[in-house]
Amino acid sequence: MGQAASLKLAMNQLIASLTAAFALSLGLIQRQGVEVEQFMQVLRHSARCAPTFDKKLSRMVERDFSEPNFPTKHLLKT
Repeated sequence: MGQAASLKLAMNQLIASLTAAFALSLGLIQRQGVEVEQFMQVLRHSARCAPTFDKKLSRMVERDFSEPNFPTKHLLKT
Protein backbone atom coordinates (compact mmCIF):
# COMPACT_ATOMS: atom_id res chain seq x y z
CA MET A 1 0.00 0.00 0.00
CA GLY A 2 1.39 3.41 -0.91
CA GLN A 3 1.75 6.32 1.45
CA ALA A 4 -1.14 8.25 -0.14
CA ALA A 5 -3.48 5.29 0.33
CA SER A 6 -2.33 4.91 3.93
CA LEU A 7 -2.97 8.59 4.56
CA LYS A 8 -6.45 8.32 3.05
CA LEU A 9 -7.27 5.29 5.20
CA ALA A 10 -6.01 7.09 8.31
CA MET A 11 -8.26 10.07 7.54
CA ASN A 12 -11.26 7.82 6.88
CA GLN A 13 -10.70 6.05 10.20
CA LEU A 14 -10.51 9.39 11.98
CA ILE A 15 -13.78 10.57 10.45
CA ALA A 16 -15.51 7.33 11.44
CA SER A 17 -14.22 7.40 15.01
CA LEU A 18 -15.14 11.07 15.50
CA THR A 19 -18.63 10.40 14.18
CA ALA A 20 -19.11 7.37 16.43
CA ALA A 21 -17.89 9.25 19.52
CA PHE A 22 -20.16 12.21 18.75
CA ALA A 23 -23.16 9.91 18.28
CA LEU A 24 -22.52 8.27 21.65
CA SER A 25 -22.24 11.62 23.43
CA LEU A 26 -25.34 12.96 21.70
CA GLY A 27 -27.34 9.89 22.68
CA LEU A 28 -26.20 10.20 26.29
CA ILE A 29 -27.24 13.82 26.69
CA GLN A 30 -30.58 13.18 24.99
CA ARG A 31 -31.36 10.27 27.31
CA GLN A 32 -30.47 12.44 30.31
CA GLY A 33 -32.74 15.28 29.16
CA VAL A 34 -29.98 17.76 28.34
CA GLU A 35 -30.97 20.12 25.53
CA VAL A 36 -29.00 19.39 22.37
CA GLU A 37 -28.30 23.08 21.80
CA GLN A 38 -26.92 23.47 25.31
CA PHE A 39 -24.57 20.54 24.68
CA MET A 40 -23.52 22.00 21.33
CA GLN A 41 -22.83 25.44 22.82
CA VAL A 42 -20.49 23.88 25.36
CA LEU A 43 -18.89 21.63 22.75
CA ARG A 44 -18.36 24.42 20.23
CA HIS A 45 -16.31 26.36 22.78
CA SER A 46 -14.08 23.41 23.62
CA ALA A 47 -10.94 22.00 22.06
CA ARG A 48 -12.90 18.78 21.43
CA CYS A 49 -15.12 20.27 18.75
CA ALA A 50 -14.76 19.19 15.14
CA PRO A 51 -16.57 20.84 12.19
CA THR A 52 -18.05 17.45 11.26
CA PHE A 53 -20.21 17.56 14.41
CA ASP A 54 -22.30 20.50 13.19
CA LYS A 55 -22.43 18.98 9.73
CA LYS A 56 -23.94 15.74 11.04
CA LEU A 57 -26.00 17.13 13.94
CA SER A 58 -29.41 17.62 12.32
CA ARG A 59 -29.43 14.20 10.66
CA MET A 60 -28.42 12.53 13.92
CA VAL A 61 -31.11 14.35 15.93
CA GLU A 62 -33.71 13.45 13.29
CA ARG A 63 -32.29 9.90 13.13
CA ASP A 64 -32.07 10.21 9.35
CA PHE A 65 -29.42 7.70 8.38
CA SER A 66 -30.41 7.45 4.73
CA GLU A 67 -27.92 8.44 2.06
CA PRO A 68 -24.79 8.71 4.21
CA ASN A 69 -22.05 10.93 2.87
CA PHE A 70 -19.45 8.54 4.33
CA PRO A 71 -20.45 4.90 3.85
CA THR A 72 -18.56 2.50 6.10
CA LYS A 73 -17.42 0.57 3.03
CA HIS A 74 -14.91 3.38 2.54
CA LEU A 75 -13.08 2.14 5.63
CA LEU A 76 -12.18 -1.08 3.83
CA LYS A 77 -9.61 -0.55 1.13
CA THR A 78 -6.94 -2.99 0.17
